[in-house]
Amino acid sequence: MKQTSLTPLQIEQFRLVTAQHEAAHFVVTELLGGYVYGEIGIPKTNGNYPYNRRRPGRNKTYAGYIDFSNTYPQLEALQTLVGWAFEERHGSSYFGESDLGCAMSILENPRYYNVDVTKRSKRLALSLVDRFFPLVDAVAALFLVNANKRGVVSNRSVQAIAKYIRDQLTSKDRILACKIRTLWLDPQCKIRN
Repeated sequence: MKQTSLTPLQIEQFRLVTAQHEAAHFVVTELLGGYVYGEIGIPKTNGNYPYNRRRPGRNKTYAGYIDFSNTYPQLEALQTLVGWAFEERHGSSYFGESDLGCAMSILENPRYYNVDVTKRSKRLALSLVDRFFPLVDAVAALFLVNANKRGVVSNRSVQAIAKYIRDQLTSKDRILACKIRTLWLDPQCKIRN
């Protein structure tokens, strides 16, 4: 998609917010023990959407992309929902709608559905974005520095950034992740503080 009507400053803002959105997914994926694989895409320096080698048909529909997974679909839904939460806090709710729809399709699946988890999922995603925004911002800066002219952060850089994120997580962050995993997968479980 051509962003020709944007000024250079608007293009940089668009690139930054998109990089932060993808970084929010990345940080929470690492926090919850998920895995980011392949490349990450952010808008090119001219504002055009990034090239996506894995899904060439999406080159004109997504401003950015990241491929992540988790062993547990419920946690993958939370990792997805963080993109919506980021947009609610710092971007445009329009760009979060796709993430919201994907996350809710998992959370509302009868196989995984739990009323309590689904109700508190948005609140938790918003609080994760708030808590980890400084790290999200730092990771977004790494994306901007490491993206090539096609808007792609290479797999090698992605793995180095994953290590950086893990190194930044504190013991309190790891305890929080453990609590989230436990409560998300077994909402009946009570954890003492």
